[in-house]
Amino acid sequence: MRCKRIGAGAALAAGALAVTGLAFAPAALAVTPQTATINADCGAFGSGEATLTATQDGTAATVTVKSSAITAPIALGEDSISSSLTLVKAGGGTVDFTGTENPAMAAGAPVEVGPLSGTV
Repeated sequence: MRCKRIGAGAALAAGALAVTGLAFAPAALAVTPQTATINADCGAFGSGEATLTATQDGTAATVTVKSSAITAPIALGEDSISSSLTLVKAGGGTVDFTGTENPAMAAGAPVEVGPLSGTV
């Protein structure tokens, strides 16, 4: 199980979720959910559009990532992917969102991870 978590999880996280260069628009400061669309390239796992959904309460924020263009390489159990997402803040600096939450996914299923937690 550990190999599955590190191997598949790391590959998915590194490819699909190591996104840099995306700045939250000022509207993301609202407490209500906000969404953004990115293009991700995950090599053999797929590439294409992914949707980020963000929520914020004070300085605590979460981001969920979903993509039907990027698929699970193997069947993955619930909460088995260790994910990290780095975003560039509009005012400078970066913020990391991390977590191990994901639904169970069959091989070839669309990827979904999160909510990933971070402080903004």
